[in-house]
Amino acid sequence: MSTELALLLGLALSPGFAKGPAALDVLRMTLDASEAAYEGEIRVATRKGSQELLVRFSPPARYRRQLLDELGTPALTLVSDGRTEWVYDRRRSAVWKGEPTDPDFKPMDPDEEYGLLTGNYAFALGPEDEVADRDCAVLEVRAKRGSALVQKLWVDRDYGVVLRRQSFGPDGSLSNEMRFVRVSLPAEDAGWDFSFRPPPGVKVEESRIRPDPMELWEAAAVSDLEPRTPGWLPPGFVFESVDLVPYREATLLHFRYTDGVDALSLFQCPSGLEVSFLGAGGADARSVRLAHSSARLALQADRKLLEWASGDRFVLIGSLGLDALRRVADSVK
Repeated sequence: MSTELALLLGLALSPGFAKGPAALDVLRMTLDASEAAYEGEIRVATRKGSQELLVRFSPPARYRRQLLDELGTPALTLVSDGRTEWVYDRRRSAVWKGEPTDPDFKPMDPDEEYGLLTGNYAFALGPEDEVADRDCAVLEVRAKRGSALVQKLWVDRDYGVVLRRQSFGPDGSLSNEMRFVRVSLPAEDAGWDFSFRPPPGVKVEESRIRPDPMELWEAAAVSDLEPRTPGWLPPGFVFESVDLVPYREATLLHFRYTDGVDALSLFQCPSGLEVSFLGAGGADARSVRLAHSSARLALQADRKLLEWASGDRFVLIGSLGLDALRRVADSVK
């Protein structure tokens, strides 16, 4: 998945809470989808630069997200009317059409997610602040192991929408930030258009894969691959879900692990499939040794990509240290 598409897919916002909330009350309210319509402009900044997005959402499941290029023109568009989802990559002149993810489906229910978060992290409220002229509670998230600050969330006091998020690396430096620079909340859905018409001459590819995450046994039943998963995970991490990713005429397995805040992705690919996850960073990838094979390591913004072959091909993506990534990779049997 491209970084640009991940930005569009990863905007998870949340509903409202009462005035004067405690830290865990704020946390509870960030675990569900927004019940208020909104529209605005978001800036996403990483160590390698920044990108602007235009967003529009109407509950429960209609949305339009547009990633802008350096001229302010939509380069990538993701739009759904709740029944059909379209992805349009203008630079590649490509369109994908498929079924959107069920807004009521989550791999973990809110109680499970809340338990995982509070088991691995401590939460506190900082001084209140404003984002895009909205009053916000500021939620600080610290790891229980070592008490390092890992995230700060600016949560709208009236509607609970996360209007700003900062994530920090192990050394305490800012690794990435999402912030609304403009927002209408709540916004009047006055006939917003969530339809999409492919540009003339652009081929439309139909998605063959259901979008919702699965359990391991489901993936084994519908995939040509026998799922191979890690025998070791870093402390606090648990299996969250697996989903199927179509690529050309093949299907990849995407396993996702999380400790509630941090995420670790493992892609399992058929051995003969030519696909590079290293992208533009491939030229800078270096060889590293695993216990029973060699691998290629690339750095992309705030994450690392480790790619190796062991029968099937595997790609491990996360922000963990190299020693931890190697240990996870070595435990895949």
